[in-house]
Amino acid sequence: MIQSDRCIFIVDDSKAHRSLIKRALKKGGLSQPILEADSLIAARALLLPSSVTEPLLLIVDLNLGDGRG
Repeated sequence: MIQSDRCIFIVDDSKAHRSLIKRALKKGGLSQPILEADSLIAARALLLPSSVTEPLLLIVDLNLGDGRG
């Protein structure tokens, strides 16, 4: 099991896809906090504050409604 205080960040405009990814990660034994965003704008807003620790893993949909991931 991976031990880290860093989060996993999922960026996908489909809520169903985000749910499936979260379920698979939890089933695989990952216990890191998971951040979610449904657009590039939302992802940037979550990542830009200097208080956010660099994510352990980014899972990004390449074809988002507001741009390419």
